Amino acid sequence: VLGDGRYRLQPIAVEQVAEGFARALRVPASDGRAYEVAGPVAYPFVEILDHIGAALGRRRVRKAHVPLGPVRAATRLLQALPFYPISSDQLTVLEEERVTDPAAFYAAFRLVPQSLDQGLRRMLSPGRPGAR
Repeated sequence: VLGDGRYRLQPIAVEQVAEGFARALRVPASDGRAYEVAGPVAYPFVEILDHIGAALGRRRVRKAHVPLGPVRAATRLLQALPFYPISSDQLTVLEEERVTDPAAFYAAFRLVPQSLDQGLRRMLSPGRPGAR
């Protein structure tokens, strides 16, 4: 976990993004408009890890925190290497905590927001490719 892990993210199921995109192609009112696309709830990153752990049947999720200072320094030096997993821009996005109100996206394309737990259950359901 980078830093304290309290930065918030709004996970959304890729299926909802794809469905919204497909519907946008059929809704003339969406021409030239931009929509804020995100999940309905902003969660601190450490809570997202807890939700994933619970979906996998784990009561407790252990987390290792890495201070942001050393990560920033290493990222400046190593981000150009193909194996390095994060960029300076990605660190900036985490620190700025970009959250939004996606209500217009859901309303415009008549989508029902799905909770993180619903998405995780669907993603990890037996018989789904990649499910455990």
